[in-house]
Amino acid sequence: MDDFFEQNGYCIYRRVLDPDIALKHVQHFHTLTDMHPDIEPDEISSHLLQHDTEWYKIISSPELVNIANELLGDNIAHFYSRYFAKKPDTGREVPWHQDGAYYPLDPIRLCTLWLSLTDSTPENGCLKVIPGTHKYDLHALKEAKDERSILKRVMDITGIDTTGVVHIKTQPGDVVVIHPNLLHSSDINRSDKWRIGLAIRYIPTDVKITWESLYGEPWDCAFHLRGEALNRETNNYLNAPEGVIS
Repeated sequence: MDDFFEQNGYCIYRRVLDPDIALKHVQHFHTLTDMHPDIEPDEISSHLLQHDTEWYKIISSPELVNIANELLGDNIAHFYSRYFAKKPDTGREVPWHQDGAYYPLDPIRLCTLWLSLTDSTPENGCLKVIPGTHKYDLHALKEAKDERSILKRVMDITGIDTTGVVHIKTQPGDVVVIHPNLLHSSDINRSDKWRIGLAIRYIPTDVKITWESLYGEPWDCAFHLRGEALNRETNNYLNAPEGVIS
């Protein structure tokens, strides 16, 4: 994995979670959408889920944290996660972007584990990446007003060569690891079935979450998962939801 990831900025792990576990979590996701009817399915994130046991079991699962360990070292925290869920026929696109451009971290060290909960194909809006673009600097963001887009802020892709795009097909339980500087996106869902993934951002605990210094309130969805819990004074690690056995 190391050589491929270093060269391309992404890699794919197959069947990291049992497919049955992934598909069962799809049912839980739909329960969440019923609980939050005023929120778009693709905007359900960890800011809403601090007390959700089933979500926490996924983001803290040893299989996923082990992968974060490989990339980030021994001390791991959950920083943020979000369901990227595309409704049949209408699911919104995700424009080209770099994950690292969005987050208040010092330094910007994180990895995204995109967990496939359903089949993901070009027809239903699978991930697209441009290999090697993780070597680019982070691009500035601007406000977006396109309601067909999931993202509220986007980057200017003028001059970026997109001819080498790779469409990543996945099945339930597969994981795509994404470098914070890698350019990636996904199209609308043109199929008659849901396409659902859970993007989980992990950080090493020596990274400081600077949200509070910027906005005056503590970051509300960081969980210390493994190793030493560094930067407790800034990272505001929450306790696991009630009922979770650590």
